[in-house]
Amino acid sequence: MGRMVDQTGLNERLQQHTRRSGMLIGVSMAVAMALAVGAFIWIFFQIDPLLSDFTGRAGVPSGSPIAGIATRAGATPSRTATGTPRGPAQPPTPTALSQPSPTPTPPTFAATHSVADTGQPVYLRAGPSAGAAQLALLPPGTGLIYFGEEERVGDVTWWKFQTERGDIGWVRSVDTRPNP
Repeated sequence: MGRMVDQTGLNERLQQHTRRSGMLIGVSMAVAMALAVGAFIWIFFQIDPLLSDFTGRAGVPSGSPIAGIATRAGATPSRTATGTPRGPAQPPTPTALSQPSPTPTPPTFAATHSVADTGQPVYLRAGPSAGAAQLALLPPGTGLIYFGEEERVGDVTWWKFQTERGDIGWVRSVDTRPNP
């Protein structure tokens, strides 16, 4: 009978050891997964500025013409000096009928280059670097005026352009093509 008690105690100790080992394996797997995810996120944010010209972004950058439309559409009405909201703006009242003066037409935009059709938009940047501030997101086919300025940074050549909207910045030469 003493032998049966010893065997039961051994079984209980083995089961307890198995549970403890299983729990340690589970905890170590969770820690390893957390470290792998953390390392991936860190690596992504380290190389993101270098890849943003290749991949584009889903959002609308603040320098984009679309951002201005979204801001105006969601704008709140202005307030008077007393702080009460003003109603919608009234159209100007017509004055006496007279010959309308011809409005001068602005000079036409004569693009010398266009954004190459690679299937992805590219950024117009404040400086000749993938890390420079992003001024606008340019879809393929966007017309550009080349200023004749170029700068080589590493293996990449950057050209200075102006958009039809008037933004001036830098685009990689491989992302553009000359207009005929």
